[in-house]
Amino acid sequence: MPRNQFGASLLLATAVMAIPAALQAQRPGGGRGGPPPVDSALYVRATPPSNPMIQKLWDEGMNRSQVMTLAQVLLDSIGPRLTNSDRFDAGQQWLVETYAKWGVPAERQQYGTWEKWERGISHIDLIAPRVRSLEGMMLGWSPSTNGPVEADVVLLPDLTTPDEFAAWMPSARGKIVLTSPPNPSCRMPAQYEEFGQEGAAERVQKERADLAAAWRPRTLLGGNPNEWPKTAGVAAVISTNWSRFPGVNKIFGTPKQQVPTFDLSCEDYNLVFRLAENGQGPRLRINGESRSLGEQPVHNVIATIKGSEKPNEYIIFSAHYDSWDGASGATDNGTGTLTMLEALRILKTVYPNPKRTIIVGHWGGEEQGLNGSRSFVEDHPEIVARVHAGFNQDNGTGRIIAGGPGPFVGGTEAWIRYLRELPAELTGGFRLSGN
Repeated sequence: MPRNQFGASLLLATAVMAIPAALQAQRPGGGRGGPPPVDSALYVRATPPSNPMIQKLWDEGMNRSQVMTLAQVLLDSIGPRLTNSDRFDAGQQWLVETYAKWGVPAERQQYGTWEKWERGISHIDLIAPRVRSLEGMMLGWSPSTNGPVEADVVLLPDLTTPDEFAAWMPSARGKIVLTSPPNPSCRMPAQYEEFGQEGAAERVQKERADLAAAWRPRTLLGGNPNEWPKTAGVAAVISTNWSRFPGVNKIFGTPKQQVPTFDLSCEDYNLVFRLAENGQGPRLRINGESRSLGEQPVHNVIATIKGSEKPNEYIIFSAHYDSWDGASGATDNGTGTLTMLEALRILKTVYPNPKRTIIVGHWGGEEQGLNGSRSFVEDHPEIVARVHAGFNQDNGTGRIIAGGPGPFVGGTEAWIRYLRELPAELTGGFRLSGN
């Protein structure tokens, strides 16, 4: 992560030196149906940069970077930033205070309301037919279990009509219902490609697809999956959302959940599923602590360096700040948040009086539908109308590999002028699309 984020921050910091034109970070160009890539010889330098300001920006970023210091606080101390959770609020306050230490004005700007929620512990134990602690976690915005709960496990039934499902529901009262199909294997596909016999990867892929297709009708009979568990009086719902990487599940959630809802790891879900499928009496003890505080205001964080000559023209740096909360929120999108922080720190240190106003948007609610950024656009048409360049990052830990002008006529030449001022260490692996 360190070198990637250094480079990303420097790429953005030098953007304000570009000749004013539309510069839009986007997916690689030159693909099928897209514009052809630009010859890299037009923008990759053969010599070190000669622009003194770019030399200073490069020196500050490469020799006095604060990325890892900032990352440790954001990812370890603050942690994941589920929209409008207590950690979301704590991180936003830290952003505002961090910018203030650098002499950059920043504020929380309300863009709407969202469910306020606080996560506590999650614990899941198999207590019959044998004892074992399981790897799992309560989903975001899940209701609390209100203390440890012990219950038998049943599968979502294989029925054919809604009436049959309604007749089954009373039997599920007080039980834990498994609502996902099992995985045929918890080995990632690449391992089958490398170590499996010929055709093994394809067979497992087909088996996984067949299981999902056969299971799907079960999920439809009860109607709204956030409502029927409450009506049935089930103790909890457990699913699995395996990423197809070893030991990694995707922990999502929704404020619409009405009963405690958990995710189990691939291997442990399969274990409990097999026990239930074979009538061997699986029983779990679950404990999920959470607190819902109802719908409350939710915010973006906006930082601004005012332009010295053209304050009503804007350069926008942005990244969504919210994350899911099954881990630390590092790759989606802590890295983008850190890139924007470090870019503005470098600029404030080396180029504190830019000609145009620089705005950094740390958006909230991206995971729920780009809510924060959409609202900013709706609330600030006067800014949107005078944006000269915009950069958004949400690409995880990988380096920035591509960009292009999008629909802006003449933007390709502006990109070329900009990129060829930068060190080849940044541009050598960059693919520029035309229009």
